[in-house]
Amino acid sequence: MTRGVGVNGMEIVASILLTMALVGSDPGPAIAQAPALDAKKAEAEVVRLIQKVGELFETGKFAEARPVAEEALALAEQALGPDHPYTAMSLNILANVLYLMGNLPAALPLYERDLAIREKALGPDHPDTARSLGNLASLLEAMGDLPAARPHYERALVIREKALGPDHLASATCPSNLAGLLRAMGDLPAARPLLERALAINEKLLGPDHPDTATSLGNLALLLQDMGDLRDARQLLDRALAIREKALGPDHPATALSLNNLVGLLKAMGDLPAARPLLERALAINEKALGPDHPGTALSLNNLALLLQDMGDLRAAQPLYERAWQTNRRMMHTLLPVQSSRERCAMLQDRARQLGLYLSAFSAEPVRTYAAVLAWKGAAVRATAVAQRLPADASPEDRALADRLAQARSALGQLILSPPEIKPGEPTIADRYAKLAPEIEIMERKLAALQPDFAARAFLRSCSRVSSSPGRTPTRVPATTTAG
Repeated sequence: MTRGVGVNGMEIVASILLTMALVGSDPGPAIAQAPALDAKKAEAEVVRLIQKVGELFETGKFAEARPVAEEALALAEQALGPDHPYTAMSLNILANVLYLMGNLPAALPLYERDLAIREKALGPDHPDTARSLGNLASLLEAMGDLPAARPHYERALVIREKALGPDHLASATCPSNLAGLLRAMGDLPAARPLLERALAINEKLLGPDHPDTATSLGNLALLLQDMGDLRDARQLLDRALAIREKALGPDHPATALSLNNLVGLLKAMGDLPAARPLLERALAINEKALGPDHPGTALSLNNLALLLQDMGDLRAAQPLYERAWQTNRRMMHTLLPVQSSRERCAMLQDRARQLGLYLSAFSAEPVRTYAAVLAWKGAAVRATAVAQRLPADASPEDRALADRLAQARSALGQLILSPPEIKPGEPTIADRYAKLAPEIEIMERKLAALQPDFAARAFLRSCSRVSSSPGRTPTRVPATTTAG
């Protein structure tokens, strides 16, 4: 699970599926072995449990995956020993589950133990050790400890290049991850050669017209834009857009992302009229592919509204701001319960900025703006009340309902945060969202009746404040996301 900035649930799923493939092969030398027969039986059962975790993830049953992963770890530790490679695999799987569910502090010691076991069993220069280093670095980065993450990313890069060669695809992922970290730390000059290396590897191994090459082009272009090199950035973004249109189609969400990235550059260059048709096209793509209630659609609405406002057409911008604001309120309720504390803070800050945009567009309507601030506070309080406990006398049926709600929230959150590739004939993201959202609302209403005063008490404890000053919504994504 070597990754860039931000949490990417699909990469965690990929890590689990990779482990599922590895458990059928030789895991490496074991430091502590149980008797041969018992060990073989235990290994087979650990494999079965890890495969079950992968199956649960593939079907979106994230809440159900945790106890299975915990069972696999307990069995591996008891039957095989604390330093067995299968114990390391189980640690990694459970840490991935916790990471995806937003419990980053609980995942940290598991990743650290996984790394220690692999270093001892496989050696400090083994590719699997590099993978564990990448996992730990990604977690530290997500927790905001960027200086601690950096040496792990750097070491993973050295190991991968030494073990696999400088032109291996895995050797393209590592410099991209490290570059994303350096960019977040403000060290743009150090990030540039790493992104150039990643691009060169993808062009050589995958070809100049591969979607992953487009991702590398986009990552490098955004960095160049941050460094003020707008002309070179424009060339790279134009090329990335052309690749995605040809490889993925003109109506793919990744194509919309390229359009948004290009819009950000055009705005930086002051060419607002050229940006408008690109934003209108990106909005149309997201509405069709993701649905009207997806955060990607809300971002396109906000970006287009902001552009129209900057161009002096406030009347055209207002209905777009209204649609985006209503979607963002609903998304807070959906996403915050499945995010870590740090991610929740970041989302609330972002939504506060977007609220500032909304308030600036309707500053002449004080009743509307006052209602919007109250609604924002209410949505924030309700959505962040994830530690709510059921009453001690709650029935088994109510507890089962709470478990189903947690599972449905996780499934919907991952559908939004890390949308899967949709194969022909499968339900679209918009269809899946339309099915899950009403089910969640029904379950929430049933559970809310058990504690009718909870929202009121939480609201009184809330001390959040929202600025009414205009903000600005970013039109780009972090440099090393898979969409790029």
